[in-house]
Amino acid sequence: RQRVGMSPADLATLSLLEPVQGNCPDGHPCQVDQSMGSRRCDRGEYVRMPLICWDVTGSAIDFATGAGADARVVEWARSFLSGRR
Repeated sequence: RQRVGMSPADLATLSLLEPVQGNCPDGHPCQVDQSMGSRRCDRGEYVRMPLICWDVTGSAIDFATGAGADARVVEWARSFLSGRR
C-alpha cells in the first residue's frame, strides 16, 4: 500500500522492507509504523524492527542508503543479508 506524502528517504527505507510484516506472538497482524523504523501489531502492544525483504541485495541496500534510508533500517538490512550468507 502506498502512503501519501512520503519523502524520498521514506520510500528508500520502505524499499528494503518486506511488504507483509507478519504477526505478533499473539497473532495480531503487523504493519510498518509511521516512522518506517519499526513494525507494530494492530493493537500497538508489539513493536520490533521491521522484517527486511527476503530478496534484498547489497546493491539495493547501497542504493537505499544513498537515497537517505533510515540508518537503523539500513544497518538491520545489512545484518539480515550477512546472516543469510
